[in-house]
Amino acid sequence: GSYKALPNFLHGRSSYVSQFKQYINAGHAIAFSGVVARGYDNPATAMVNGAYDPQNFISGSGHGQVIVGYDDSLGHSGAFLVQNSFGTAWPYLNAAQPLMHGRLWWTYEAFFASQGFGAIAYSIPPRVAFPVGTVTLTASNPGAPVVRILEAIRADDNGESLAVLEADCGQPVQLNTVSVTPPGSSSPVVGSYNAAIKYGFAHVQRQAPFPAGRYAVELHAHTLSDAGTPNQVVTYRGHVTIR
Repeated sequence: GSYKALPNFLHGRSSYVSQFKQYINAGHAIAFSGVVARGYDNPATAMVNGAYDPQNFISGSGHGQVIVGYDDSLGHSGAFLVQNSFGTAWPYLNAAQPLMHGRLWWTYEAFFASQGFGAIAYSIPPRVAFPVGTVTLTASNPGAPVVRILEAIRADDNGESLAVLEADCGQPVQLNTVSVTPPGSSSPVVGSYNAAIKYGFAHVQRQAPFPAGRYAVELHAHTLSDAGTPNQVVTYRGHVTIR
């Protein structure tokens, strides 16, 4: 989950490195994205004092990863511990410590020279019970993962009105679009999501305020294979109350 988006911190080491350390010390991780270093599939050629220090990046590329630690004794003047999604054999440095399987130290210099967007991340523990008012949506495919709406709220952002759904899925699904139909209306308001989701927030927006009341909700999705690729089409429907 995430509770705070970070501003663009590209080239912002002096402003943000201490702040990042504080988040890590508090037990959080930092999800981030930026351009991909050339040769990232084999980092061994760009290591400096135990940390990855690439100089060349692929223009127009992008990749999301997570910072899970830091060490000021590595690299030129310190490094972040980055957790990647390339599997536990990567980064192919023959690390004896299981801690380093699927993880790589990045120098502060290389990180802030190439990465720019992020959010504070935290683990979501398994749920023992769902909050009062949780709505289980009906799936068009009976074998599809269960999708529940834990809460639905109204919000405003820079002059736009939002209807926000907090969703919890039994297994990840590829959520394509979200639509809500306000009370007394026959015209749904549709928003795009176009990403996999297990737990998170999805919203629709418009200029006119969303009224309080009972809304029809429809989610268009795909189930996902074990490899994470879209599989069967599934539509989820139900009603939620927004106060």
